Amino acid sequence: MKKIILTLALLMGVFAVQAQSLEPNKFFDNMSVTLKGGAIMPFQGYAFWPSARGVFGLEIKKQLTPVFGMGVEGEATINTTSWLKEDNYWGPKSPNMIDHTLVGMFGTFNLSNLFGGYKGKPRVFELEGVFGAGWLHAFHRAGEMLDADKPWTKDPYGFDYDSWYTKAGLNLNFNFGESRAWTFSLKPAVVWDMNGDIMKAYRHNLSARTADSKGHSDLSRMNADHAAVELEAGITYHFKGSNGERYITFCPYKYSQAAQRPPG
Repeated sequence: MKKIILTLALLMGVFAVQAQSLEPNKFFDNMSVTLKGGAIMPFQGYAFWPSARGVFGLEIKKQLTPVFGMGVEGEATINTTSWLKEDNYWGPKSPNMIDHTLVGMFGTFNLSNLFGGYKGKPRVFELEGVFGAGWLHAFHRAGEMLDADKPWTKDPYGFDYDSWYTKAGLNLNFNFGESRAWTFSLKPAVVWDMNGDIMKAYRHNLSARTADSKGHSDLSRMNADHAAVELEAGITYHFKGSNGERYITFCPYKYSQAAQRPPG
């Protein structure tokens, strides 16, 4: 533990010193937008490629330092409820083509700059770690009547419902052009449905779900049975900043203590 703390302290010191030589990062500087799409499949319990379904989305991101960036994302899945995985929150089957949406925030850690140092311009290839969390919504079929004499009762399987997700993955970034205006990325990630475990029981017991005043947060956890793998590709456009560049740059002026010393 002491070694880990010491290593983190040294890294923070290195980038604190480097940050003093970087151009100021204004609010709309170092912004980018990414279109992405690919395949999503259950993490376990199903044949990998035969279970692949479509996923697509959009990211808006700001690079705060050469190492750390933050952004928001929105994704939609296509026909993932056809997995009919009863132990998983992603079933039962929905008649909607788009049956799940994910909206959340994420942070990125540029591992190339963290361990190799920032050179003043993005490398042709860089590796990023990605961590995120947000709102997961499921679109299912309209609730079916359980009893014709009691029209207020419906099959709980039929209700749309909400959860929250966490995500961990990598971005394999290939930066193009002299100005680094474009980036092509391969984006493998794992997405966990954090309330999938409790929803299995609640879907079968509407009265218990209605009577429970504590909600679902006390049983949220990461579980491979309630996770999916994303394999996406993305294309990113980097907007030009106030300094005329599309990335963080070093300050062209050097600080001189002698120059700041008053005469005499």
